[in-house]
Amino acid sequence: MGKTKEQKQEMLADIKQNLSESQLALVVDYHGLSVAEITDLRRRLLPTGSSCTIAKNTLMGIAVKEDANWQPMEQLLAGSNAFLFLKDDIGGAIKAYQEFQKTTKKQNLRVA
Repeated sequence: MGKTKEQKQEMLADIKQNLSESQLALVVDYHGLSVAEITDLRRRLLPTGSSCTIAKNTLMGIAVKEDANWQPMEQLLAGSNAFLFLKDDIGGAIKAYQEFQKTTKKQNLRVA
């Protein structure tokens, strides 16, 4: 069953808040990752003050269209995307992601 309009509005508000608090956002192709692997990535990012969110590209598109700083992300919104919102410790978050990528050997970072 699909999400209600209210649930989608709440998700959009969360995405906008994450974007406003982030210094950098990464788009990652999560195709082929298990739930356990996504959970592992989220746990690795947590100590750095960063987060990983899986959202519909349509919702992310609406959020980035309303903020000129994030509009370049629009060209990456295709396929199975996870969004990494890097807030406090960017270097630590990137290292955590790189360690995760070495462990899984399945991950592809999308770059504009």
